Amino acid sequence: MNEILLEISKQAPNTVALMIVVWFFLNYMKHRDQQHTEVMKEIGDSCHAFQKEISSEATAALNRTVVALDRNSEALGYSLRNGPKQ
Repeated sequence: MNEILLEISKQAPNTVALMIVVWFFLNYMKHRDQQHTEVMKEIGDSCHAFQKEISSEATAALNRTVVALDRNSEALGYSLRNGPKQ
């Protein structure tokens, strides 16, 4: 029994050191995961804002294009109806 206690006391410093290293590593992993989550949320928010902005700009450009095409169609129709007769 004394041999077992003697062996445990010999290994205790190594076990404590290992536990400290594992604790620091797990603490680092937790901190890293929190930072990763925050960064991914920021990226997602900025992507959504960019998509909304681009969508608004694309809609406005499409509306301007439709108006221009309507005007061109009207002008072409007018010129075909009222152009020179041959």
